Amino acid sequence: MALYVLQAIFFTACLTLDLRRLEKQQDACCFCCVTHPSPPYVPNQCSQKELVPYAFKHGLTRLLKKLPFKSTALSLQ
Repeated sequence: MALYVLQAIFFTACLTLDLRRLEKQQDACCFCCVTHPSPPYVPNQCSQKELVPYAFKHGLTRLLKKLPFKSTALSLQ
């Protein structure tokens, strides 16, 4: 039981120190002396594309209408 309490206290202390480091924008490797501003977040262009609606519009609906696919789906049930 004492080991559990010790681990909980140690984890909480480490988490608190890490949050303080994040608030000061310090580097995780050398947390005591290096500070640098983080660049502004710019989302990737690839993540802005909606691939699932595109797949349903252009390929998947045509595939679902084919007879071999229908028969395979029915035989698997």
